[in-house]
Amino acid sequence: MATFEDLRTKVPHAFREEIGGDLFRHILRDQLSATEDQFWAFVRGSATGAEPPRAQAPAVPGWLVERLLLTVGLGEDEIRAMAPDEDRAAWEACRTRQR
Repeated sequence: MATFEDLRTKVPHAFREEIGGDLFRHILRDQLSATEDQFWAFVRGSATGAEPPRAQAPAVPGWLVERLLLTVGLGEDEIRAMAPDEDRAAWEACRTRQR
């Protein structure tokens, strides 16, 4: 099972910088669950009627996951089981206790 750390994607920040082939294949395989052929067919528009490959991203924003893990002390399984409103409520409750 992928961890929240696994779901992060590196992006180049310099103009015209590209990611390496290994990282590209990792993103396709582990985050998009797509083959390179499927990816390029979608990009070229030849994947008729096909949905774009989608990452199985957590419903919780990355910054919030990090705070829930490191500051609140919740485990990954607990965070995965939370509804979107519950994660923010847990963070707000922690912040309120810290004041």
